[in-house]
Amino acid sequence: MSEFPTLAIVIVSYDSAADLPECLKTLLENCEAYPAQTQVAVVENGDKAAQQRTHNTIKPFLKSNLKWLPAPENLGYGGGANYGWEHLEGELYIVLNPDMSFPVGWLQKFVAPFDKNPEIGIAGCKLLTRDGKIQHAGGLIIHGSLLGIHFGYREEDDGRWDESVAVDFVTGAALAVRREIVQALGGFDPAFHPGYFEDVDLCLRARKLGWKIWYEASAVAWHYEGTSFGRKSSYYELLHRNRLHLARKHLDTHQFFTEFIASESKRIAITPPSLDLSASIKIYQALAHSWQVKDNKDEIIVDDQNPVLERLPSRLSDVKKGWLVEEKSFSSRLPFVAKFRERFNNISTRWYVKPILQQQVDYNATVARAIEDLGQVVLAHETTQNIALAAIAERFTGVEERLNRIEEMLAKLVNEKKS
Repeated sequence: MSEFPTLAIVIVSYDSAADLPECLKTLLENCEAYPAQTQVAVVENGDKAAQQRTHNTIKPFLKSNLKWLPAPENLGYGGGANYGWEHLEGELYIVLNPDMSFPVGWLQKFVAPFDKNPEIGIAGCKLLTRDGKIQHAGGLIIHGSLLGIHFGYREEDDGRWDESVAVDFVTGAALAVRREIVQALGGFDPAFHPGYFEDVDLCLRARKLGWKIWYEASAVAWHYEGTSFGRKSSYYELLHRNRLHLARKHLDTHQFFTEFIASESKRIAITPPSLDLSASIKIYQALAHSWQVKDNKDEIIVDDQNPVLERLPSRLSDVKKGWLVEEKSFSSRLPFVAKFRERFNNISTRWYVKPILQQQVDYNATVARAIEDLGQVVLAHETTQNIALAAIAERFTGVEERLNRIEEMLAKLVNEKKS
């Protein structure tokens, strides 16, 4: 990549006409000063009336080669970014919120890390609130809950967040990504509709490919957060629904049960009454129809007609039947056991050890099928299952420990036969 890569910049709007004049004015000033080609487009996700308002607002800027891209439908934030990038060309793709303002020189500082370090795949910048406090200085993903923490949030911009470093994720409010990553991953996942966690998902997927996610502290912009969705109950519902989608997508079944659900249970238990808590509970209540677990946990009632769900009680029954590994009785009519010890060892290995081993293999297979079915259940639903799934998870948390004990017993038997 050249020192000054070509840029494809998309601003995703949702009836954000009021915010666009300042955003476009300061962004296009940065583009004029940038040494290489830049292309800029506005994607409007709103209805026809919103599209008309946005088009009227940006008319003066269309002379600056700004592209106007009314979306065919509400594509969401990630989908809108993808749609815009499809109509532009650049070595780096950038997506921006409309409620932003950029000081002179911001753009060049923002993309500079890509030339300095070829391992950097995605970059973000320092974002300040309207009152000059830190809104974003890179992000941390909390293990278990997959909640994202914005470093420096609501702190004074006093120099503590002036170090450029690799981070877990950067916010999609101002995100730059290499073209090859977008081509390899298909850009943002539009399933995170209409917004929230599509940026975390893209960063996680890029990291799995070996790319670094970079926070560039020298590039500072203002973000007047929240004009599109606001912090109403609907905001928290979208936030937590998409976080559940993130968990389903990036955690395997074991992690989902033992890490995410456990962490989520604790979070709900300690969260004081708030819109956040009520939104979380509302999501889980809406999902409760899919699963019910009786108090004694001996029977699982499934309301869906999904064939995977129908097989699950049978699978669990098989697991319970095979839970105990029993010894196979061994007897011999031969009178001279000591004299024929070696022969008996061979016989006992065939009669005793191999049946136990086969029993373990059969049991492992049953457990594997049951857990696989549970994983398919989780992944098959557009919304994640009720937190009551934690009760099902308890059935499987001891499986690995039990299987380890079986393996130890087998090893001990083999060693005894060798001695």
